[in-house]
Amino acid sequence: MGRFLIRVPLAVCAIGLCPSVVRAQEGATTLSVEPTAVASTPAADSTYKPGDGEKSPWQAEFDAWIWLMGIHGDVGARGLVAKVQSTFVDVLDESDSIFALSGRLELHYKRLGFFVDAFYANIGKDDVSGPPDIGNIDVTMEQGIADFGVMYRVLERRPTGHAVNSLRDFSLDLYAGGRYSNVSLTLDPALVGSREKSESWVDPIVGGKFIIPFAERWSAQINGDIGGFGAASELTFSATGVLTYDFHIGSLPASVMAGYRAIGWDYQTGSDTNQFAWDVIAHGLIFGFGIRF
Repeated sequence: MGRFLIRVPLAVCAIGLCPSVVRAQEGATTLSVEPTAVASTPAADSTYKPGDGEKSPWQAEFDAWIWLMGIHGDVGARGLVAKVQSTFVDVLDESDSIFALSGRLELHYKRLGFFVDAFYANIGKDDVSGPPDIGNIDVTMEQGIADFGVMYRVLERRPTGHAVNSLRDFSLDLYAGGRYSNVSLTLDPALVGSREKSESWVDPIVGGKFIIPFAERWSAQINGDIGGFGAASELTFSATGVLTYDFHIGSLPASVMAGYRAIGWDYQTGSDTNQFAWDVIAHGLIFGFGIRF
């Protein structure tokens, strides 16, 4: 007398093909059919959640900026020095370009990264006070600046709390590199001939960049460096702080940003008619758009 037990998935029973018990009395055999549960497979979640799944070891980000820049400090060419105090309103009124154009490219492979961050501006300040024997001075300053270097990510983790679904991670990158500066000065006094001088130099820099998500779409970025160390400039530094709003363009993460930026130099070379001085701080509001690949 034998008894055979056959288990049938509940999914089959759900469509009416599985009786609870079926018995066949052929000879000495009893056949029982019982339903049993089968774990269902949930449908794939099509919503991307940062931090889920494998992340590509390669990452790239490009940011484009408009910098509403003013400049303060001492500039000198061929023995003539002028003290410039130029706000953005002055630049707007008196310069060929009303803002600095800037761009930054970062490439990362796992923890290692490389960056280039450059800007161009051609700004001026009229009627800068000068000595009585030369009169007031019109100053024009054309700048091309490029930072470059290697980055290493020492911290990266997913945010928690209100930022748990942020498109960005908490991260801290340390970097070392250089700042290439190309500056052309024209000082045009009212009572004597103009003085012109151009210089290019490279300063070593070290710094760090910290990204802090604090909401699903909002984060703060802080980037700062220091350098020079007497190699070219006695001192150079930069500091940038921005608020970032993240969104998508198609499948690509993108951002709009607003904040403040300052870059300073203490650079002097030559003497008398070969003298050049660039002891200034450029600073102002900055607005940008970024996209990540």
